[in-house]
Amino acid sequence: MRILGVDLAAQAKKTGAVLLLPVDDRRWQVKEVEDSATDDALVAAATSVDAIGVDSPLGWPVAFVDAVTAHRDLSPWPGLPDRSTLTHRDTDRAVTELLRRKQIRIRPPLSVSANTLGSVAMRCALLQRRWLDDIWGMSAPRDGTGPLVEVYPAAALAAWMIDCKDYKSPDRD
Repeated sequence: MRILGVDLAAQAKKTGAVLLLPVDDRRWQVKEVEDSATDDALVAAATSVDAIGVDSPLGWPVAFVDAVTAHRDLSPWPGLPDRSTLTHRDTDRAVTELLRRKQIRIRPPLSVSANTLGSVAMRCALLQRRWLDDIWGMSAPRDGTGPLVEVYPAAALAAWMIDCKDYKSPDRD
């Protein structure tokens, strides 16, 4: 299995990509690394892989989409005083709760709808459209059962008991 790993940012100059190839049942080899990965480069790289793991939200909270749709249609705002269903997806809350039960502490997930992560999610939505049009021929499910998987590196590192504070820092070894 060949896997494309993408650390997606809103802009290409901050986007990284790696091609992972299996060495054996337990080890993987980084075959290619690209920084400043453009959408065209990511679409081209996706043509030769079996799966894509992307560090980006693959969608928005359902309550947020419903609220924006209602706002557009001049319908009453469906949001509640607790805006967490508008700012965080069920996935975000489930991962946070799972790690909390295991007594693993990480920073809360960024809000996909109410901060700069929204720009990354918009770029990811466009890439999903291009992968659909150019490669897959149909939409990929966003639940991890298809060729596209959302990854959360900070949660994975924390679950593996690897210090993840500032893991993207340029000073980190």
